[in-house]
Amino acid sequence: MNKNTVIAMVLSGLVIAAAMFVQYKFFLPLRYNNNRLPPLP
Repeated sequence: MNKNTVIAMVLSGLVIAAAMFVQYKFFLPLRYNNNRLPPLP
């Protein structure tokens, strides 16, 4: 495995982790305050 593949894997992992963090940080309180929205899958 070359260095570019490792860098790509690490960057994609950070992007996924950041997206999950933002989703739980901002969208869960909105869902709790507004019960008309469907639950998370």
